[in-house]
Amino acid sequence: MKYLIISASIGEGHVKAAEALTKRLKNKGNKTKHIDILNYINNSTGSFFSKTYFFLVTKTPFLWRILYKLTDNNFSKKLTAWLVRIFIKKDQIKSILGEYSPDKIICTHFLPSYIISSSVDITIPVTTLITDYGVHYLWLAEAKEYRVATQKLKED
Repeated sequence: MKYLIISASIGEGHVKAAEALTKRLKNKGNKTKHIDILNYINNSTGSFFSKTYFFLVTKTPFLWRILYKLTDNNFSKKLTAWLVRIFIKKDQIKSILGEYSPDKIICTHFLPSYIISSSVDITIPVTTLITDYGVHYLWLAEAKEYRVATQKLKED
């Protein structure tokens, strides 16, 4: 089977999960390709997302918690949809999907899951692998299928 694993380099955990999954699937005899969705976003925007996240989490965690709670709702889905329309290079994403032609896509961050499911017309199954400590609204906003790592996340 051919898997396309898509992460977002917004925090290292999502990328590490994608790398581990890629290795595991390869060891089982599958073909895999791992990409970072931020490479398909306007360069300055991708860097802004990554640096802002790092700053908030390391320097002002109280602001990160507030922002996290404020965006855990349907309005954030609408805002994300608007941002996707402005900043995402959809043609490049369609191109990689066409070139690699995966049987399944697995996303280890909500952003690629959201982008693929909401802005690219495809029939390839997309699974969102929730790699956070909690379940935020955006993780599930466009997820057709999702997996969690722990029983606690499942209950959330």
